[in-house]
Amino acid sequence: MAETTRKTFLFCDLYDKKFESDIYLARLKKTPGEKVHVCTGCNAAFNQKSHLAAHQRTHTGEKPHSCIKCGAAFTLKASLRRHEITHNGEKPYSCIECGASFTREYNLKRHKHTHTEKKFYFCNQCGGAFTKESGLKKHKLTHTGTKPHVCIQCGAAFTEKGTLRRHEVIHTGVKPYTCLQCGRAFTQKSSLEQHKLIHTGQKPYICIECGAAFATRKYLKQHERIHKGKTFQL
Repeated sequence: MAETTRKTFLFCDLYDKKFESDIYLARLKKTPGEKVHVCTGCNAAFNQKSHLAAHQRTHTGEKPHSCIKCGAAFTLKASLRRHEITHNGEKPYSCIECGASFTREYNLKRHKHTHTEKKFYFCNQCGGAFTKESGLKKHKLTHTGTKPHVCIQCGAAFTEKGTLRRHEVIHTGVKPYTCLQCGRAFTQKSSLEQHKLIHTGQKPYICIECGAAFATRKYLKQHERIHKGKTFQL
């Protein structure tokens, strides 16, 4: 009688399965798409160890990727790359409906909804229409004058959190937006864009009373006081 060989099995404690060969066991553990790397903090699972490491920074608060222009820090390198585009003024994602351009594809996709979505939320004060209730709530603050977002440095208040964040840069002294024409630097991108008009000669702000044109909204506002009988100092 021929001698029978006894099979030995390898047990995978992760998948609770038995395998006759360590080759099959190794294949299972490396199957693309399988989430074998688990976060001990929240049990979120990932198919790559590097993705787990990046996720764990959300628990530790670690932000190893910093912008050399303004010092903003990010947990992911991809987030830093998206941020860096805001400094060079590049807006590669354009809307074919209206021509509006954006630095991020995500922002373009969100913008496209304004052309396709029905607007169900209406402002009972001015008739403004919005696709989301959150948009209507933000808008209503412009009527009530409520400014819930306050700067802890100087007390300046704003209706939107994003506006507060842009304002806070003023206190850091960092001026990441530089004019390529004259080298002047600004804390905010909008300030740089307005400054550029000085070099181009454009004057997009027009007085509806007399037709006088100005490069900045500030100068237009100062001019308009003339028609209201007010004086101002430059």
